[in-house]
Amino acid sequence: MLILILILIFVICFSVFSFTYVTPQEQVVSSLGSYEIVDYCSYGYIGDITEYGKYIYDKPNFEDNEYIKQMTEETVNELNSYIDNYEEWVGVITEEIEGDMDKEFAETYDFERNIISNTDYCYIDSEDESNRFTSYNLYFYDTETKTLYYFHNNI
Repeated sequence: MLILILILIFVICFSVFSFTYVTPQEQVVSSLGSYEIVDYCSYGYIGDITEYGKYIYDKPNFEDNEYIKQMTEETVNELNSYIDNYEEWVGVITEEIEGDMDKEFAETYDFERNIISNTDYCYIDSEDESNRFTSYNLYFYDTETKTLYYFHNNI
């Protein structure tokens, strides 16, 4: 009977946690307000995954945003270094298209760097500063198109 009660407590706690847990990605994306998902694709399996997404905002909220900050020349350079790494992996994925996942990623990834400027916003989240390209999340908001671009790489 005690085991049954403990199992029930565990199931209830897990259920409550599952309903209240918000992923770090969703925390950042929703910090700007309501949005519409334009594109989203992922490539990879359990440990190694590459993701790309685009979100459109009518009225993004940058005031006191704990994540997304206006870019400086330094953050423009840092963002570009991450995108260099990211696009190397995109090249690997799209070089030898073999399956539906490869094809979807190749067709969806459409980021153009010429839109990056100091008037835009970004948030860079790297899990390992000593090897920053191992696992990272990039959030780049283009003020002209009102689009948040999301890049994730964990290789």
